[in-house]
Amino acid sequence: MAAAMDALAGFRAAIGATRVVTDAATCALYSQDVYRSGVPALAVLQPQDVTDVLALVRAARTSRTALHVRGGGMSYTDAYLPSESHSVIVDLSALKRIRTLSTVDMTVTAESGCTWAELDAALAPHSLRAKFWGPMSGARATLGGGMSQGAATFGSARHGTSASAALGFEVVLGTGDVGRRVVQALVSRGAGQVAVASRTFENARALAAEFGGACLTWIFLRWIAHFSHLRATEQGVIVK
Repeated sequence: MAAAMDALAGFRAAIGATRVVTDAATCALYSQDVYRSGVPALAVLQPQDVTDVLALVRAARTSRTALHVRGGGMSYTDAYLPSESHSVIVDLSALKRIRTLSTVDMTVTAESGCTWAELDAALAPHSLRAKFWGPMSGARATLGGGMSQGAATFGSARHGTSASAALGFEVVLGTGDVGRRVVQALVSRGAGQVAVASRTFENARALAAEFGGACLTWIFLRWIAHFSHLRATEQGVIVK
């Protein structure tokens, strides 16, 4: 009991008392997924930005508290369910900002709590979609959750699974430090492979919205012309 109280005090000092939820109903709800329930967590931590994530990871390291990172809660594989009582749920749903969206490079950088539906809505005005469109639960499922699970869905035979759409990741390591552009295999081979909170899903490959067209062939004498035509073609623009 004393260890639990010390851990909670550390989390409150790290991210603020209002971001550490301890009522039994909330802890029970966040400690279950679509199919099963885990051991009720000590608390649900609700970081608002990467600074909060860094702080809570360091507090967990000090108190030796297990972190279970939750996205949209749509898992059915026990992905984030606690297996021991000295655990907390890290709810990343507030980290949903889309940091950058480039229609030139055809990339987007978004935080791990962003849902697939929110990403799709951000791309739609540009007539773009993510290479991996999202799982069937994408209205609530998050980018971080889908990446950590290696999600596949309709169209994956053509465009690949969730991880194949990522150019890189930024994660918060167990030391409380930020690791940038971590190798994909480290964070996308299934839940539980990295026991730390991820911050962003970085540079998801975007595709032009589906369109029909014939095959064309070009010959280029200069590299810059080659590059410009490739970029335009990827954006769905027919270049004459």
